[in-house]
Amino acid sequence: MYISRISTQVILSRLTITHGYAVRGAGVFNVATLTVKFSIPRGNIAKGVGLEGGGRGGLYNTGTVTISDSTVSGNKPLGGFV
Repeated sequence: MYISRISTQVILSRLTITHGYAVRGAGVFNVATLTVKFSIPRGNIAKGVGLEGGGRGGLYNTGTVTISDSTVSGNKPLGGFV
């Protein structure tokens, strides 16, 4: 899930975010203002290439994030050169 607008405010509530695959932020890639409540990002894989590296399988954040009553687990950052 890619949340791209800096001025955007997003609330994710009561979700399971799973089986994502991306260079970064396979579960959620956030550059906005994000609140995660009662949610479970799990089983996501971030596979970086070259200097990108693998980064933040469950949640990649360059904005503002608040996480409450949630479990972020079982996500994998893989990376490096292919």
